[in-house]
Amino acid sequence: MRLILEPSVDIIGKKYNLLTVLSYQHSVENGTHLTHIYSCRCDCGGLADVRHNNIISGNTRSCGCLRRGPRKKREKQERKKFD
Repeated sequence: MRLILEPSVDIIGKKYNLLTVLSYQHSVENGTHLTHIYSCRCDCGGLADVRHNNIISGNTRSCGCLRRGPRKKREKQERKKFD
């Protein structure tokens, strides 16, 4: 089986959810599969290295800022309950 070292689809410069793809980083071999990793900048200013399939599928939508936001909001609401 021949492994492809470079991605066949150019997604650099495109925006997916909150992430803008900046550059191709490297490939990771996982058994018989090869996964391409890209460096992305989030709308909040954060950076993240994300797998190609997670960018395209929408499984990764941000650098993690979407996850952090609801948790802080939830913590504030819980504190109000106990005050």
